[in-house]
Amino acid sequence: MAPINKALRVMCLGQWILIGGALATGIAAVGLGISDNPPGIILLMIAITCLVWAWVWNWSAPRRFWILLGSSLLAFPVGVVLHNLLYALGTLVSEIRIMASLLGFLEVFFFLLAVVLAGPAALV
Repeated sequence: MAPINKALRVMCLGQWILIGGALATGIAAVGLGISDNPPGIILLMIAITCLVWAWVWNWSAPRRFWILLGSSLLAFPVGVVLHNLLYALGTLVSEIRIMASLLGFLEVFFFLLAVVLAGPAALV
């Protein structure tokens, strides 16, 4: 049996409801716009929180939750520092298009990691 089939078989109705809610609120957030739009940003945070809750649904050991909390609290400052460093490097190498594009992508990735993912993961 393929690992994905086994994982899908273990999921219960509550996880599917959370994933559906995350999909619905994520689509609504994109529809409203998340660029400087508080309702869209709030909907995006709700979508990410629903996905994290669906991911940890079957966890029973408190140790896993402590590890998630610790990694989330550590990911925030690390993501912020890397975002700022990559922004500074991007301004230094702005004349090299490939490097500027790569650093811009990584800058956005670490910003999203720090702001959008670490917060809801620590909340759960």
